[in-house]
Amino acid sequence: MKMNIKMPKDRQEFIEAHFNGADNPTRKDFEQLTTSAELHYVALNHNWDSGMEVLQWIAESDLCDEATALMIFWRLRNYANLYGIEEISQEIIRRIENNEYREVLKYDPKEDTEIKILRKEKWTIPYEMRKAVKR
Repeated sequence: MKMNIKMPKDRQEFIEAHFNGADNPTRKDFEQLTTSAELHYVALNHNWDSGMEVLQWIAESDLCDEATALMIFWRLRNYANLYGIEEISQEIIRRIENNEYREVLKYDPKEDTEIKILRKEKWTIPYEMRKAVKR
């Protein structure tokens, strides 16, 4: 899924250096992210081999918008065996159901070519998680 996220080149370079190419991004680096677009870019390019911690930070951040949270939720389904996905998934569902995320960016799970459902879900996914964020 191609996303056209506009951000200054220096911010994109910061993210590339500290998140996309880094084995262990730090909380200090994460706290230097200042926009919903930056969080979305980090999530979009997340290295799944580096674990779930950064995704948890994003999902819990006040800067995280609904589109980014939904993208994280659906892409987590690809990694059913990784530790921590249920906690992150439940947090995202709770926050979406309580309208705690702002609508800043667009995202439609039906158009995300990175989503691969590998197993039958153990629980019913709420309707709110299936709808597109249109802004």
